[in-house]
Amino acid sequence: MIAFYSIRLLLIMKQGTLQKSWRYVSIGSFMFVFGVLLFALVAALPGLQMPFFVFNLGGLAMIAGGVFLMLGLRVQYKIFHIRLSYEKMQERTSDLT
Repeated sequence: MIAFYSIRLLLIMKQGTLQKSWRYVSIGSFMFVFGVLLFALVAALPGLQMPFFVFNLGGLAMIAGGVFLMLGLRVQYKIFHIRLSYEKMQERTSDLT
């Protein structure tokens, strides 16, 4: 379900102020889910003797997904921080007039 909604977000958030942050969040969540699925595949099917690189690939995908999630949240924070500081500045100048 997480991967489904991350792809939907990528398709919906094509334009606008929040496009960059939600793109990072969507890509990060999709990569994270992919990494978890690889980990679960190796753990659930030990009889298949999967190569160890599948385990490493899952870990790498989860780390990359976490980095993309962090970047998306950082961009989102910066957008709202700038907006809120601008609104507070407008309130202060309106108090003076």
